[in-house]
Order: sequence, then C-alpha cells, then structure tokens
Amino acid sequence: MTGGAAAPARPRFAGPVPVDAHVHYHACFDPLAFLEGARGHFARVGCVQRRGEATLLGILCFTESAGARGFASFAACAAAGAGTGPAGPTPHGWRLTSTAEARALLAWRGPEAILLLAGRQIVTAEGLEVLALGCARELPDGRPLGKTVEAVRAADALAVLPWGFGKWTGRRGRVVEAYLRDAAREVALGDNGGRPRRAPRPRLLTRAAALGRVVLPGSDPLPFPSQTAAAGRYGFLLEGELDAERPGRDLIDLLRGLERQPCTYGRLESWTGFLVSQLRMQWRRRRPRLARRSSRPPEG
Repeated sequence: MTGGAAAPARPRFAGPVPVDAHVHYHACFDPLAFLEGARGHFARVGCVQRRGEATLLGILCFTESAGARGFASFAACAAAGAGTGPAGPTPHGWRLTSTAEARALLAWRGPEAILLLAGRQIVTAEGLEVLALGCARELPDGRPLGKTVEAVRAADALAVLPWGFGKWTGRRGRVVEAYLRDAAREVALGDNGGRPRRAPRPRLLTRAAALGRVVLPGSDPLPFPSQTAAAGRYGFLLEGELDAERPGRDLIDLLRGLERQPCTYGRLESWTGFLVSQLRMQWRRRRPRLARRSSRPPEG
C-alpha cells in the first residue's frame, strides 16, 4: 500500500466568539486605546476561540463610510511587519498580521488575537444605511436600496440594514419593511449599542424573526475621542469554526447560515448618554454650516 503522508490540518479557531458587527475607526481615535478597549470588552464576555496555544478573543467588523481608511491603516501596519502569528515583541505589545484574505487581519497581544474584518457603510438614495460586512472595497453611495444590497452581495459580503435614530420611521421605515418582506433571506438587521436601553425596542427589530431575519448588534462608535475604546462593547456570540488563514470567508458563511437569533452581549446606552451623544452629533453636523455663515462678508 502506497501513498504520501497526510496533509497537515489547517489551523482553525473553534468555539463561541463575541462579534461586534458595527465598528467605525475614526480619525480622532488612538490605535492602542482602540485595540485595548476591544480587548477589555471581549475578555469580560468570557468566550474565546482557541487554535492550539492561541486565543481568539473576539471579532471587530469594520463598517466604514466613504473615504474612511481605518482598516487600511491597520492593513498597512500588518504589511510592514513580519511573521504570521503572535510571536515577537511589538510596540505597546500588539502585533498586526495579514491572512490569506485582503479583508481580514489579526491583531495579536501575546497569544491573544482580535480578528479585524473589513467592511463598508453605504448611504442609499432613500437616506438609509446598508452595512457591507466583509467588503474590502468602497461601494458608491446614492443608489436605491435594492441596487445597493445587490452590490454588497456581488462583493461577496453580507448586507445588514442597521437601526439608526430617526431612520426607520415614516417613509423610510415603510421602505425598509417592504424590502425585508420581499428580499431574499440574505439580509440581516442591525442593532446599535448607542440605542437607549429604557426606550421601547424598534418595531422592526421586534418583528425580525417574523420577517425571517436575524439581528446582528454592534457598538457603532461615534466620532469623538471619548468613544475610542467603545468598539467591542456590544455585539453577539457566534458559534462555529474559523480557518485562521481565511477567517473572513468562514465568518461570512457562518453569518449567512444563521437560522436563529444569536445571543446578545453588552449593554445599551443610558438615556443621558444617548441624549448627550445626539446633541454632540447635531452640533458636529451643523458646525460647518455655521462656520460658512460666519465667514460671509456683511451685506450692504
């Protein structure tokens, strides 16, 4: 009897893992505080995936708006480094390494790793948002909801329609509900860690199961330095295995195959925190307009 030696098993992370499905890395963020914050949130969940001596603490799914380059900045650091695992010292104790996929990186702190998955946030013609989990390239804003979701699927990514304050009411809310009734099952809904915890749950999130949808929660950090360590604070627990070389492919496949709602971890925002955040966001949006008005020469 002849034959060659059996091929070595591909390294895999196995077990439940916490996933934050709505992550922004804003220009005002510090990368060390960003990673350390996520590490602390994931460690408190207490679920890890192991690959030999290595531990996968959790997964951050980036959802970047047009022009944002947060994931690309981490990818550049990984490309400048060496090696494919947690070995070796790095500045501040972290090491970024590439995988076989352009859309997936591993951030190591000793034997502990956080998976960083590329993704985009697209604004539709209706003024809605669509998240493209696992998409490594920009997709254009301004197209109708259906066309946007088709583009996400064509990019081998998962489309998520995230809740946003005021975005699922009135006409836009009717557009979302009509689309969820008619579209293929490969569209999920997204919850948001900034939603006030003592407010009624949005109706479409409550109806998700009846519509054949799962809800994928995420932290959705806001563009303020105080939110630098927010990533990883709110999300869900995912069962399954991930190939350490192609974790993005396995992650998207697991999410597409979900047949029941995954368990949520973390806490929603207090009413005070929610109101303060909304006021700060309104001021941030209006500040450029106020600045332009103040710069106009006086009439007469």
